[in-house]
Amino acid sequence: MHSRGLIFRHALVSLSFVLLYLLLNRPEVILISRLGFITWYPAIGLVMALLLGVSPWYALLVFFSEALAGKAIYGQPLISFSNTLGAAGSALCYGAAAYILRGPTQIDLGLRRRRDVVRYVILSATAAAGATIFGVVSLIADHSIARGEYRSSAVGWFLGDAIGLVGIAPFLLVHVFPHVRSWLTPTPFLLHPAGARSTVPKATFGVLAEASGQALTILGVLLIMFGFKGGRYDHFYLSFIPIVWIAMRQGIRRVVTGLLALNFGIVVAMHLFPPSAVVFNRVALLMMVLSAVGLIVGSEVSERHR
Repeated sequence: MHSRGLIFRHALVSLSFVLLYLLLNRPEVILISRLGFITWYPAIGLVMALLLGVSPWYALLVFFSEALAGKAIYGQPLISFSNTLGAAGSALCYGAAAYILRGPTQIDLGLRRRRDVVRYVILSATAAAGATIFGVVSLIADHSIARGEYRSSAVGWFLGDAIGLVGIAPFLLVHVFPHVRSWLTPTPFLLHPAGARSTVPKATFGVLAEASGQALTILGVLLIMFGFKGGRYDHFYLSFIPIVWIAMRQGIRRVVTGLLALNFGIVVAMHLFPPSAVVFNRVALLMMVLSAVGLIVGSEVSERHR
């Protein structure tokens, strides 16, 4: 009975992953202009969170889901380079990165140590580079893009994956997948291991006031960056203010939420005011660097608190 219950739980997690993966691959979500040219790829954040937060063996499910999305959403033949070589290569790269992070390096899955965050950023970026190579080569082989477009497609592919890896996956690893692991693990699982103390204080008037100020600062920064026609897609440096503030004050648990909110706001702005290809690369690079800086600073503060 216990074994059947565990199989049912893994099956439910797998089904939920496939449905969410398909949803996050919708063209209106990733802002796709055409195959091979996307604005960001939040689905890869879900992929890395599953592989790292539960098990690298879910890479097989990732391969299936990517092939299914290519067929169901974008009409690619099941027997194509993108749905075979590209999907398998991407799943292999991210599965290998998750295996190294969980095995030889044994990082803290709550990202409460700066060393572990740096390792996560480096290994996930390496996996994104490998997945980009597999993906772009597959698109060229399928004649979905011209050979001369490989550079722009590769830059967009890598940045889209990287934003999902450092802007979305950490939020899921910190706030969602600890509960998923505790639900899947037969033995009791501690959401907060011994020696780890939450850096989020109890709800008091001062705490709520500061959280409100941080949220308003994020909205204000987005308004300055995108709300005025004359200065639209400018003043990018202001986006570091709320993230560094949150990271320095509340550590990793709060900053991953701030990063998710700010990145989502930027994507909404790009929905409303589509940028040129050159400006998009600048914005994507900003989102990637901003997220990495927020994670490193937040993990350092959480480590000092602990």
